[in-house]
Amino acid sequence: LWWAYFLLGWMIRLHYDTDRRWIASQRGLLITAMALAVLTCTWVANAEIGSEWIRRASWLNIHSSLALIFVATCGRRSAPTALAVLADATFAIYLLHLFFIYAAERLVQPSVNEFDILVISAYWSAGLFGALGVISLARRLLGPRSRDVIGA
Repeated sequence: LWWAYFLLGWMIRLHYDTDRRWIASQRGLLITAMALAVLTCTWVANAEIGSEWIRRASWLNIHSSLALIFVATCGRRSAPTALAVLADATFAIYLLHLFFIYAAERLVQPSVNEFDILVISAYWSAGLFGALGVISLARRLLGPRSRDVIGA
C-alpha cells in the first residue's frame, strides 16, 4: 500500500514541469474533481456496504486528499502559510498523532454502529493539535535541534 505514494511522487517529480503547466491550465476543474473524489470516498467509506469497498474507499480517500492539496498548490509561487507550517511538521505529526487519538478515545466514545461527526472531529483535532502542541513546545525548548529529536 505504501509504495504507491512513493512511486506516484517519484513520477510526478520526473515530469513536474509538464504536470505543473497542465495543472495550472486546468486547476479549477481538477480541484473540483478532487474535492468530489474526497467526498465520494468519504461517503463510500462510511456507507453500509461490503467491507472491501470500505477499505478501498478509505485508501483512495488518502490519495484523493493528497491530490486535492497538490493540484491546489502545484506551481504557485508560495503555499498558504498554514499549509507550509503543516508540511514542515508532517513527519512529527505522523509520529505523534496516535498518542493523542488514543487518549481522546478513552475520553470520548462514539455510539455503536453510528457515524458521529463530533467524535470523529474530536479524534482528528486531538491528533493534529496535540502533535502540533508537542512540536511547538519542542521547538521552543530545543530550537533548531528539535528537527533532530522529533522530526520537526
